[in-house]
Amino acid sequence: MREGLRIVEKIIGSHGSELWRLRDESAEQPLTAKLARNDLPLDKARARLEIESEMLDLAQGPGVVRTFGLETFGDRPALVMADVGDRTLVDLWRAGIE
Repeated sequence: MREGLRIVEKIIGSHGSELWRLRDESAEQPLTAKLARNDLPLDKARARLEIESEMLDLAQGPGVVRTFGLETFGDRPALVMADVGDRTLVDLWRAGIE
């Protein structure tokens, strides 16, 4: 994990991934990290998160979360994104089209 990022709390875990709330101390910005699950091979997990990051970057606009690249947390790859609070991506998407 890069310098200045601090883990705040685990938000949720599922069979596919975990979401963690982070804090970027240097930018004083809340972030979210999506970690791939433990049982995936590292190269597969990283590739999956890279594709997800590329898709989000291509879908810029209202209701699309901003990405900040891939990091490594321990030995697990993670996609770092803007923290949108308690609203889900579906909530943000709906808000952008209503």
